[in-house]
Amino acid sequence: TEGNLIENLNIIQKIFPTSDLVTKDLIIRDKQAVICYLSSIVDEQKLAQFINTISTNTEEIELFITNNTVRTNQILEIETTILDGKSILLVEGDSVAFVYSTGKLPQRAYTPPSIDNSLRGSKISFVETDQANIALLRRFIKSRDFQIKQVEIGNENKSIVSIAYIDGLVDEDLLSGVEQSISKIKLDSVINANHLAQITERNPFSPFPQYFTTERPDVAATTLL
Repeated sequence: TEGNLIENLNIIQKIFPTSDLVTKDLIIRDKQAVICYLSSIVDEQKLAQFINTISTNTEEIELFITNNTVRTNQILEIETTILDGKSILLVEGDSVAFVYSTGKLPQRAYTPPSIDNSLRGSKISFVETDQANIALLRRFIKSRDFQIKQVEIGNENKSIVSIAYIDGLVDEDLLSGVEQSISKIKLDSVINANHLAQITERNPFSPFPQYFTTERPDVAATTLL
């Protein structure tokens, strides 16, 4: 829109109604500004350096932004750049978004799967941190419809459970049921994913598996799609 910060921010939030979209308020030359990014796939060090520079270097801020960012007012381009791990800077009064390269997708440094190993499949496995695992999924699913819902469980030792799904493909009733089942858990702590699966099984005495488990993000991504 014509430089309306709130309206432009609302557009991005509608494109990415997901819990790993982060927005941070800034002041640039006495103007309100917001930086938007997907927390799971940005380089926090690059991002912190960028925010520090535009927050403190007020005398040469226009020159810095011009030399270090790309301008765009195309919604599809903004969507693609955010999915690539870049940050979007919106400034009150500017009808364009400033794109800053902060991407840091996970590479082969991640360990290979020990159980779901494959000669042809991915050589990367999930790890113990949710942001890294979301980043691994986003490596294979570059879509605005890939969304995350987070639920906090555990009374004493609180844990965050992330529910990943594709909006438009997911069974809404099933998604709601999974979210409710997890939110109703009343335990001091949940140790791991297998523990969570056992607690939320609808038919614990059934001889058939009710959950499919995998170490591989490519398999999980294929299942979502």
